[in-house]
Amino acid sequence: MCFSGFTSWFIPFTIVANGLEAIVAFLIYKPLKNHNILKYISVVIAPLFMVATYFLAYILLFDISYTFNSIFDLIQGLVGSILAITLLKLFSRIPLENLIHNKKED
Repeated sequence: MCFSGFTSWFIPFTIVANGLEAIVAFLIYKPLKNHNILKYISVVIAPLFMVATYFLAYILLFDISYTFNSIFDLIQGLVGSILAITLLKLFSRIPLENLIHNKKED
């Protein structure tokens, strides 16, 4: 099912899925950012909202038989979570607050 208009049907769902994922990740991370381990839960839970949105899109646009594609969405979410945790750990070691606000370390 690869016609030229196929992707245009999916664009609104992609915007909602990725926007919802970002909002959920922020809302979970913000209150937990000072915890050592719990702050990483946001990048594990947020992709589940992306997968749920795409699952709904498969049902609405096609039928229930296309929902097997959600397996690939889960893989995408898993890889994204691994990359996000890696980047969070790397960036947490950089004193960005001092660089942003031009503070000098005493």
